[in-house]
Amino acid sequence: MKITIKDLLPPIWVSTLFVLAAVFWVLVTLKEMVVLLVLGLSIAYVIEPIVLKIHKRGISRANSVLLVFLVFSIGILLLLLSVLPALFKEATLLIENLPQYIGLVREIVKDAPQFLAGYLPESVINKIRFESIAGYIPSIDGAAIKAVLSGLWNALAQGYSVTLTIVNLALLPFITFYLSESFPKIHSSVLALFPSSLRAPVKTITGEIDTLLRAFIRGQVVVGAILFVLFALSLGIMGIKLWLLLAFISGFGQVVPYAGFAIGIILSTIMTIVTFGTFSSVITVWIIYGIIQLIEGFIVTPKVVGQSVNMSPLEVIIALFAGGALLGLLGIFLAVPLAAAFKVIFKHAHGRLMRSMNEASS
Repeated sequence: MKITIKDLLPPIWVSTLFVLAAVFWVLVTLKEMVVLLVLGLSIAYVIEPIVLKIHKRGISRANSVLLVFLVFSIGILLLLLSVLPALFKEATLLIENLPQYIGLVREIVKDAPQFLAGYLPESVINKIRFESIAGYIPSIDGAAIKAVLSGLWNALAQGYSVTLTIVNLALLPFITFYLSESFPKIHSSVLALFPSSLRAPVKTITGEIDTLLRAFIRGQVVVGAILFVLFALSLGIMGIKLWLLLAFISGFGQVVPYAGFAIGIILSTIMTIVTFGTFSSVITVWIIYGIIQLIEGFIVTPKVVGQSVNMSPLEVIIALFAGGALLGLLGIFLAVPLAAAFKVIFKHAHGRLMRSMNEASS
């Protein structure tokens, strides 16, 4: 039996690729309007399970959404009034004093032999060129830091208007409420766009994507929160300066695999040297990070996420970088969901292709 192009590219995959291409074009050309809808739809998607549970108790969907909004608003308000001001203050202190902190680290590295005298043999210490190592630590001034932060912000916020952004933030609660209240209708309307013969496989695919995304979101939030608490307790008990900011970066920074951990341990090492200036305290911090990393890898992530999120760290990193390069902040926000969708679609397309080829060869 001869395999035709039609056999290799069934209508569902052609339609799916066409829709994805159209979505990408809209994302690029109507970025600011899309950001508002994407944020609103994302919030509606995240709170949908809670809304459904309340709605099943006999409360109207509109009132269920209002109740969830009320609870979330109180939680966000408490967060804004408690944790965020402290984080902002510590971040400001870190940015303002980072040149001095790095200079202090450089001087301590030069004087490392006297700090290591009680920990390593003198013959080993003499073989290490601490002056050369200190020379590799770059000198950074305040202007350079501001230039880097400004460049990073401009790269992420490319194409966004400040005025429209403020207007969008003001409209976001209303858009989100409408989308959440109409979420089942939106889902049904999108499904109705496909021919009846394709609705079953499309429903299967969207169901798998939904399972993957919910597990991923739940995993990132819960794992990040657990790590944040562990780092906050450990660094706070030690009395390290800026411990809350360091715990936040080290905990929730794991959204970007490896990078968040690396930035966290580097900054914590710097602040440990600034706070105590002893080699033993640095070793203690490294041990803390190692233990928490083991707890995360062998206990927290397997228990919270399990095997339901089949996305490797490399895939997440590539998706985040590609999304940021193409669409800035919006691209970073959509990177993992779109990568998950592509992965599920590719899996089904590959399975369909293999079945077609097996049928043709038999």
